Amino acid sequence: MDKVIALIIGALCGIGQFLMIRHTLKPLSEGEDPQIAKLMILKLPIPLALLFGCAFINTDLLPFAGIAFCLSLVTASVANHLRTMKKRGDDI
Repeated sequence: MDKVIALIIGALCGIGQFLMIRHTLKPLSEGEDPQIAKLMILKLPIPLALLFGCAFINTDLLPFAGIAFCLSLVTASVANHLRTMKKRGDDI
């Protein structure tokens, strides 16, 4: 049961990380300069909270949380890309 909880928390953190990065890089897609300092500061809290939270509870859960974090980050990126292409009317 603890592995399932670690997977769920890792996935939620990965999606949250994607949304945070997407929010901070939005000016880049609009042709403006991104705020690099804001990006660097906001990139750290979610992975650190996941890492330290799992490390304090049980270090055996770190691989499960890390894998879920990475896979959900990639999945959210692909879903966002497909949604953007569909919105613009491009072919997949």
